[in-house]
Amino acid sequence: MAFDYLDHRTGKHRTAHYDSEEFIDRFVQHIPDKHFRMINFYGFLANRVKGQWLPKIYALLDQTVEPVKTVRWRDLQKQAFGVDPLLCILCGSPLYFVGIPRGKSARELLQHHEALARAKIVV
Repeated sequence: MAFDYLDHRTGKHRTAHYDSEEFIDRFVQHIPDKHFRMINFYGFLANRVKGQWLPKIYALLDQTVEPVKTVRWRDLQKQAFGVDPLLCILCGSPLYFVGIPRGKSARELLQHHEALARAKIVV
């Protein structure tokens, strides 16, 4: 078995060749024990002190904190396809999901969508 890795000492990419058992032995060493607490962030990014220290770090670096923009599914669909997924493509009225009648499938309802849209039935 062969895999590529970055040798941090030389900064070059290398290829290592191991048989299956040796590869698994080396790989298993990187799996933490059950209930082992992993530390993702430390220092000023640690959850306990992040709110206290990050504003000071930003001030030292003369940076401002920009609020995170909320990306919504509807906006992504509009941007990607140019169509609002919650408006009828025929009449432009808003779509409301009220459920599928018992015994009917979504495919059966799609057959009647155009007729319902043209009648402009509003729920």
